[in-house]
Amino acid sequence: MHVAATAAILVHGVPQVYWHNLEAEEALTRLRSGTGGLSGEEAQRRLERHGANIIPSARRRSPLTMLLGQFADFMILVLLVAALVSGMVGEPQDSIAILVIVLLNAGIGTLQEYRAER
Repeated sequence: MHVAATAAILVHGVPQVYWHNLEAEEALTRLRSGTGGLSGEEAQRRLERHGANIIPSARRRSPLTMLLGQFADFMILVLLVAALVSGMVGEPQDSIAILVIVLLNAGIGTLQEYRAER
């Protein structure tokens, strides 16, 4: 057995085991399991004790919420202010260019976020 396998740290008063450092037999012994798997009775007991092995799904955000979230970044706000100032000082081309870039960035960011969440 590796030395690091026996070292454990306490998290919330519970010793944490470095499972990745344990030899297979040691891990099976600590888990009170075997290479043949769990019996139906043991699986049912563990299911009742620990619950189903399911990751809870988070509430999905709407595409509109994702799009609006793209404008919360500080640098995007700076660019929007720059576009406004450019428009006010008589540089509409610069203002339009900045707005197009910001909108493209928001669209691409929303699309990536939407795909990642799916």
